[in-house]
Amino acid sequence: MTNKYKGQPLFNEVEDAKLRAWNRCAVFFNIFTDQGKVPAQMYAAQFTAEEKVGLIAMFNLVKTQGYVTTRKSIQPASLEA
Repeated sequence: MTNKYKGQPLFNEVEDAKLRAWNRCAVFFNIFTDQGKVPAQMYAAQFTAEEKVGLIAMFNLVKTQGYVTTRKSIQPASLEA
């Protein structure tokens, strides 16, 4: 599996599943905002069914807990400022 889709990172090398889903959601959101629904869906189509479930779960977590709270729970302690 490649680690890029049309220049966008897939984060396959990220071992932490929550952080990987967080990063993928960020890219999905940015593609959706900049290019629209179809390109964002094409990005998401690169992932397995299990990985898509992780993306949906992450978006739901952001929706219920908020962006900042979710980011703090995902971000590795070594990156906290």
